[in-house]
Amino acid sequence: MKKILRLFNTFLIILCAYGLSAQGAVVILDYHKGSVCAGQQVCASVKTLAFDISVTDIELGFSWNPEVLSFAAVQPSGIAAPFEWSFEDHFTATSNELSFDWQSETPVELPLNVFLFDICWEVSADYTNQIAELELEFTEANFLDGNNAHDVGYVTNIYPISVLPPSIRFESQFITNDVSSVCVPVVTFSFHEATAVDFTIDWDADFLAFQSIKLDNSEFDGLTVDDFSLLSDEQLNVSWNALNANPLDLDLINGGIGGTRAFMYEVCFDVINNSSGFSSPINLVMDETDKPTIMTSCSTLDISTVNEGRVQLVGDGMSIEFPDSTISANTTDICIPTYANNLEEIVSFQFSMLWDEEVLEFNSVKLDESVLPQISTANFGTDTPGELRVSWLDPNVLGYEINDGDILFETCFDVIGQIGDETQIFLGGDSLGIGTEILSPQLDILPVLDVPGTIRIRGEGRFVLPGDANEDKEANHFDLLHVGLGYNAIGTERANTNIEWERKYSRNWGEASPISLVNYKHSDTNGDSQVNMDDVQAIVQNWGEMIDVAGNMYEPDDYIGEAILTIEETTANPEQEILELPILLGTNDMSTEQAYGIAFSISYDYEGDIPDTDWISVEAQDSWLGTLGEDLVSIQRHFPEQQRLDIALTRLDRISRDGSGQIAQLSIVVEDILLLMTQPQDKSKMLDFTIHDIRLINENEEAIEVQDRQINIEMDTSTGLMTLADSAITVFPSITRNRLHLVSDETIEQAIILNLGGMQIDVIEHPQATLDVKGLDSGMYLLHLITEEGISVKRFTVQ
Repeated sequence: MKKILRLFNTFLIILCAYGLSAQGAVVILDYHKGSVCAGQQVCASVKTLAFDISVTDIELGFSWNPEVLSFAAVQPSGIAAPFEWSFEDHFTATSNELSFDWQSETPVELPLNVFLFDICWEVSADYTNQIAELELEFTEANFLDGNNAHDVGYVTNIYPISVLPPSIRFESQFITNDVSSVCVPVVTFSFHEATAVDFTIDWDADFLAFQSIKLDNSEFDGLTVDDFSLLSDEQLNVSWNALNANPLDLDLINGGIGGTRAFMYEVCFDVINNSSGFSSPINLVMDETDKPTIMTSCSTLDISTVNEGRVQLVGDGMSIEFPDSTISANTTDICIPTYANNLEEIVSFQFSMLWDEEVLEFNSVKLDESVLPQISTANFGTDTPGELRVSWLDPNVLGYEINDGDILFETCFDVIGQIGDETQIFLGGDSLGIGTEILSPQLDILPVLDVPGTIRIRGEGRFVLPGDANEDKEANHFDLLHVGLGYNAIGTERANTNIEWERKYSRNWGEASPISLVNYKHSDTNGDSQVNMDDVQAIVQNWGEMIDVAGNMYEPDDYIGEAILTIEETTANPEQEILELPILLGTNDMSTEQAYGIAFSISYDYEGDIPDTDWISVEAQDSWLGTLGEDLVSIQRHFPEQQRLDIALTRLDRISRDGSGQIAQLSIVVEDILLLMTQPQDKSKMLDFTIHDIRLINENEEAIEVQDRQINIEMDTSTGLMTLADSAITVFPSITRNRLHLVSDETIEQAIILNLGGMQIDVIEHPQATLDVKGLDSGMYLLHLITEEGISVKRFTVQ
C-alpha cells in the first residue's frame, strides 16, 4: 500500500510540475502482477498521459538489472496504439537495455491514456538471502513535434520479485506468579504468495498445558480451529491451505530486510508450574518426520525459525508497557508513551518496539519527560518501517533506578491506516534478530514483562453495540427481527465477547440483511461468531439502552401487502383471576401472507398508582407463526411508567408462513385491572389499549403494512361482564379542533360524549360519518358508540 501511495504521490507531483497543460506529457510503466517467481514471465505496459500533444518523433529508453531479468519480447498491449510500429524497425535490445525510436512525416496526436506497448522479461532470480527487485529505469524519454521538444515526465515503480526465506517467530511472554494462563502469538515473516503451510510447535509439558487456539485478527484467510491437531500434550500441528488456492497476498516492507510480519494465531496454555524463574521454550519441531514447509506459487520452501519463543515466570518482574489508545478516523498523528515498572538497579537496556507499518508510520521521538540521563535521538534506530530499536547505558555504570510509571520516552507516529485498522505496539525481535535485554550491575540479563498497547482507528461502521442488532444505536424489541433474519449466519468472532453496552470493534461478515443491509455481525450480539438463540440475551439485558447518535433504522418505502393485528373480542367475569385475550394476526376474511417476524407495542391508559409489573404480560404459546423454542423466539418487556408493553416474535429458519389467528396471548390479572380503570360512569370501568409501532416483515425483510388499532375493555360491575368492543369502528383524528370522522362496518345507533369524570355532555342519535365537536371546551373526552354488536369506547381530545 505504501508503494502505491508513493507512486501516486510521485504521479501527482509530475502532473503538477507539468501543469496538465498542452505542452506536457507523462510516460508511465504500469505493472500487472503483484509477485513473480523464477522462470516466470513478467510484463510492464508503457503508456502515455498527454493532453493535445502532436508528435513526429518518440525516443524512449529503458534499463534493468540483467541478473534479475532476461529480455524476452515486446508485444502490443492489447489496446491499439495511435501509430504502427514493428520490433525490427523501431526497437534495439541488449542484455540490460531497450530503446524505442519512432518517426513520422505527419504529426500524430496522442490522446489521453494511450498504451504504446508491453515489455516482457523472464525472471532469472529466485528466493535468496537478498532482496531482488525489478528496477526498471528510463534512460531517455523524448517527444518531438518537428524540431520542437515537448517536456516529458515519467513514473517508474520498484517491483519486488524476491524476499528473504520465510520464517516463523514466537513472541516471548513473561508472566507473574498469579497468572494462571498465557497466550503466545505466532507470527510469520516473508510468507510471500503463500498457498499452504504445515508445521508443528512444541513446549515443556511440565510447565504448560494446552488450552485453546485464538484466531482473532488472523491474517491467514480461511484459518480455523479445524486446521489444528494436538499431537500430544506437548506438540501442536497446524495445516493451512489458502482459500480457493488464492495465494496469501502480503506485501514487502519498503526497503526492509525482514519481510512482512503477519499474525497467524495465538496458542494459549494453562500454567501448571508456578515455580519462580521456571520457563518453557516454544519451538518449531525441526525433525525430518515433521519438517515445517511453506507452499508458494513458486515452489515448496523450507521454513527457518528466526527466534525461539519463551514463556517465563518472573515473579512480579520488571515491565515495559505501552498504553491502549483509540483514535478517530480524522486523526493524523499520535504520540505513545513508553512506561517502565520495577526497573531497579539497571545499567543498560536494549529492546525493539514493533507495530504494523500499514497503520502507523514513525515520525519522531519525544524526550521532554524522559527520566533517563543522557538519552538522545542517537539512542534510537529507525531504518526499518514498523520497528524502533532503543539502546541506553547508564553513564555512571553503577545501577540506575526508574520509578513505577515513569516515562522513558514517547514515540510519535503519522497515522496512515484506515477506519477499522488497529495495531499492537509491543516488544519483540526485530529484523536483525535483536531482542530485549536489561542488564543488572552484575551484567545479569533480567527478564522483563511486555505489556503491549493497541492503537485502534475507529469509525461508526466498524463498531457494534451488544443488543443493537439492527444498527439503530438502541437495544429494543425491533432488534429481535434481525436476529431472526441472520439466524445461523457465521462470521468472525469478536475480540471482546462480553455484552456490556459499549462500542466494540468487530470485523464485517460476508452477509447482511437483505434490504436494510445491516451486517450480520450486529445480529451476533454476543460476538461468538454465530447468530443463534444466545444472542437474545444481549437484547434483553440492554433493552432501553441507546446512544445519542443517529442510527440507520430502516423505514420501508413500499409494502408488499397488508395485514390486521388485533385483540380478540371477549367477555369476562370480574371474579376470575386471569383474563386471557388472544392477539390475532390475520382474520378469517383476511389471511396474512409471508409473515416471518413482527414487533409491536401495546399501550394502555389508567389513573392512579402503578401496580406490580406482573399484572399484564404477553405469551407466545399456540402461535401459528411457529413453535416457541424450536423455530420461533419471542421477547416482551413491560414498562409500567410508560404504560406500554413491547413485544417481538420471529421465526428462525428464514421461511415465511401464511396464516391467520392467534400469534400470542395478552394475560391480565383481573383484580389489578379493576383497581387500574378510571370510572367514567357509576356502573362501568374502562381501560383503553392501543396497538402501535408495528413492524411486520417476511424472510426477505420486505415490509407488510399493519395499521395501528385502538381497543377498549369495558367492565359492567353491576352485571359482572366485561365487553371488549374493538369492532370495526375507527375514529380519527384523536386530537381535533372541529370534527371527528367515524368509519364503521356496523350501523352506529347512538354516540354519547362524556367527560373523564363520567358526566354526559351530548347524545347524538344515528350519527353520520362526521361529528361536530367545535362547541366543546378544550380537554379530553370519551366517546361511546353503541351498535347492535355492543359498545365501542374511544377517547379524543379537543384543542
